[in-house]
Amino acid sequence: MKSLARVWIGLVVGALLPLALAAGPGLPPSVGEQLLRLERERRDDLETLRSRGVPVVMELAPCLLVRGGPDAAVAAEALGYSVRVLDERAAGAEYLVVGLRPDSDLDAVGAAGTTLLEEENWVLIRLHPGTDARVLAGAKVFVTPLPTTPVTWPPPVPRRRAEAGVDAAGPDPIVEKIVAAVDEAEIDRVFDD
Repeated sequence: MKSLARVWIGLVVGALLPLALAAGPGLPPSVGEQLLRLERERRDDLETLRSRGVPVVMELAPCLLVRGGPDAAVAAEALGYSVRVLDERAAGAEYLVVGLRPDSDLDAVGAAGTTLLEEENWVLIRLHPGTDARVLAGAKVFVTPLPTTPVTWPPPVPRRRAEAGVDAAGPDPIVEKIVAAVDEAEIDRVFDD
């Protein structure tokens, strides 16, 4: 009977030990997606972080918001960013960035979710489970859902004229046609009246 118990304990420890080691030092194996706030450091923050695989989901004036695992925090810190964990269990959670006015109903905002961050004239809230963002419709606030996917690179500028061999800095025939159709006498009449 004792040998069966030892075998059972050995199997459990053998199964759980690799999971604990994979989570990294000091991190419990239950740590998953986190919501992080990164202090802005330079003009090219988004490009720098994206090139290192840090999943930035929103850019704001004072900071960037990241949804990712503990490795995202480690990568950002390695680049010199100040990292603050806002929520350790972000997987499946819904967040709102709520812009405030002087006459906003702060009680309604507080009833909709837990405030995780307060900056200037906006707050970041985690919606209570089952709460619809429409409960803030009459609260005199500006509501933006926090995306779950990283910010994408800006789309490339269409280069059809350049690809066709037309000088991109040269005159545009459509604009030339519009300008030619303008009657200077009509402009003078409008501004002289």
